[in-house]
This record gives sequence, C-alpha cells and structure tokens, in this order.
Amino acid sequence: MTLDEKVNHFLKQYCKPKAKLIVAVSGGRDSMCLLHAVAGLGYNLIVAHCNFKLRGDESDDDEKMVKKYCTKNGLQFYSIAFDTLAYSQINRTSIQIAARKLRYEWFDKLRLEHKADYILTAHHVNDNVETFLFNISRGAGLHGLSGIPFATSNILRPLINCTTHEIEEYQKTNKIEFRNDSSNESDKYSRNYIRKHIIPKLNTINPNAVQHIQESIQTISILKDITKTHFAKIAKQYAVTEEKTTTINLQALSTEKHYELFLVDYLRNFGFNKTQTNEILHAQNNGVTWYAKTFTITINKGNIVINKINSDSTKIHYTLDKITNGFEFNGLQFTIEPANAIEINDSKLYLDIDNIKFPITIRTKQIGDKWKPLGLKGKSKKLSDFFIDKKVNQFEKNNSLVIADKEKICAVIPFTISELVKITDKTKQVIVISNYKNR
Repeated sequence: MTLDEKVNHFLKQYCKPKAKLIVAVSGGRDSMCLLHAVAGLGYNLIVAHCNFKLRGDESDDDEKMVKKYCTKNGLQFYSIAFDTLAYSQINRTSIQIAARKLRYEWFDKLRLEHKADYILTAHHVNDNVETFLFNISRGAGLHGLSGIPFATSNILRPLINCTTHEIEEYQKTNKIEFRNDSSNESDKYSRNYIRKHIIPKLNTINPNAVQHIQESIQTISILKDITKTHFAKIAKQYAVTEEKTTTINLQALSTEKHYELFLVDYLRNFGFNKTQTNEILHAQNNGVTWYAKTFTITINKGNIVINKINSDSTKIHYTLDKITNGFEFNGLQFTIEPANAIEINDSKLYLDIDNIKFPITIRTKQIGDKWKPLGLKGKSKKLSDFFIDKKVNQFEKNNSLVIADKEKICAVIPFTISELVKITDKTKQVIVISNYKNR
C-alpha cells in the first residue's frame, strides 16, 4: 500500500467525505507530505502553522514557505506567532512542553472557530517508536508504553502507519518542498538522540526493528484496552465517590492480584505519578498528604482518601442567626428539642441553647483558635493542642468544623462540645447536632 493509499484508507475510517479538517503544518518533510497527500482527497482543508520564534529567520522562513504552498494550491492558511521562550520561563516548563501546550490550545481554538471536525498531525511510525523508547527509559507504565494514539476525540494521525523511509521516498517522488529544522540535529534533546543513535543501532540488530517495535506498541495498546475494562470493574468495587471525595479501601483492594498496577493507573487520573503512588502504598502513618495539581491524597485509617482541591473548602464560613427544626449544613442536621424529651445517643451532640449567644458561625479551623473542650477544668487550650492530645491526623484536621458563637467555640465536629455549653439538670432547651461521627 502506497503512502497516498494509507492516508486515504485511514481518513475513510474516521471522516465523512466532506469533513472539514485542520492540517497542522510546520514546514518540515513529514507535515508537508501529509498536506500533499490529503490535499487531493476532496476534504475541506484549513492549514495551520505555528511560528514559535525559536530559530530567528529560520522560523519566519518556515512560515513563508508554508504560506506560499497554500497560496499556490488555493488552500486556507492561518498562522500564529508565540513567544515560546518567555512562556516556558513564566510557567517554569521546558521549551518542548511549552510549544506543545501552545500549539494544541491554538489548534483547538481554531477547530472550534471554524467548526472543523478534526485536527491532523504528521506523527508517523518512527515518532511512535521514539516515544515508546523514551518512555521506557523513564520507567513508564502501561499508558506510556501504548505509544501515540492513532486517534483521539479531535486529533487524527494519518501517517501513524508510515515509516520515515516511506515519507522520504514520497517526498522525493512528488518533489515536495520542505524545510529542515536545525534543532533536530542537536543531541541535547533526548528524542533526537534516540532517533540519531539508538534506532540506527537497533536496525543493525534487525533491519525491521522499527516495524517490529510498532507491532509491539499496537499489541500493548490492545492490552491496555483490556486492562482498562478490568480496572474499571476493580474501581467500581473498591472506590467510592461522594461529592468531591473518593475513598479507596486499601486493605480490601490489596486482596486483588497486582493491585499496585491498578492504583498506578487509577491515581494517574487524578494527577499522581508512579513515584507518589509507591509512596502511598508504603505509607506507615495516617495523615500524610500527597499533592497533585487539583487533588490531594491522605491515608486515613487504612483508606486512601482523594479530595479535590477547592480554594473555598478551606474557607467554610456560614453564619446562622437562629436555628429552626430541619436546618442542615454540610451534612450536619441541627434541631432544637426540649431537654426532657431527648434521649442521649453517642451519635449526636447536645448543646445548652441558653449558654449560646447567637449568631453562631460554622467554619473551618483558624490559626490561634482556643477553646474549652468537654471535661477540661481551668483555662482554655489551643485547638491545635487538642488535636495533638487526641492524635488527630492531618486529614481529620482539615475536615473538622468549628461551631462558634459571638464569644467562644461551642463545638468541634466530629469530636466534642465545649465544657461551657454542656447540658445540665437546669437545661431547658437543647441544640441537637445529628449525622456526625463521634471519635
């Protein structure tokens, strides 16, 4: 099958005959050959070029060449210039990652603006193999070893089954103009080193090494899909999600074969890497916290607790002028009952309403909080010292709630009430707090 036939066959699997496609064209051999192959297939094409301003006049000449080709062939051309170096410095990331983020964000914006169906990129077999070898060197898991996906929801890679040799021959045969990126010759980039030195050595072992590795990648990709189905069943059995919190019963999960692989894959969805997962698996103490970009993980009583980071979650502040029957906040139920009607229950807290000065505030803990927990004689103590005495872990601290009136802390949920609001034989009315877990 020729390169033209491969591209045509690939696109027919995903695209309608009149689909609108955005072709990402850098000006290099691969993307220019992709554009040439797609241009004659009858699709509605838009050509998108990114000028990353990293190689001075070279970058500008790349843009001019692509624009010239589009003008000559009557193709819509759009380009954008990025200050990639500044972006990478501001965001403290590598130039390669910065360029990738910038271009894909712009491609997707262009896709939405023009209501295009797909973005086409020129990744090919050798790119896939380079990515595979690079990921192996970094200790990647199943996800990293499955290579570059042939297609995602918005991106197609029609050359993914074409080798560098096929692309080179196609370019020569069709006399396609292209430009060399001088940065591709530098060994300081890992992928360049793999392409220039590692793959040629593998070819001396077996001339078909690249094709065989590609076949292995495809097998791993299939196994990944099978594993994904299996892992979904495990997640359903051992992971429980309520609102913004997911809890995994680690003790029960550990009865599954190779449960560690499941956790690496599952926690990756929340932004945690393999190293963090290994630390979590070997954690000895409750309350230790690991952080990803938008989630935290805490070990609590043998459970892995995943919480979504929410800036408002550490600033809960609700003021209540009075309590009426049926009031509920954050899962807690507040009612007022006559003292002679209550039946003491360990699953509830009881506060003497006559010793509370409204309004009351329900909030998270604050630095400097002091209070007098039930049973304490003498002076108040710091809430932080109370937590230490009770051996409260960090997870429980972060999820505790303080109930305070105008003058004092009346209760700390889910622990106990203040000595100053306890009920006595003189109490007439009681605030009852239900649905909390006593410690």
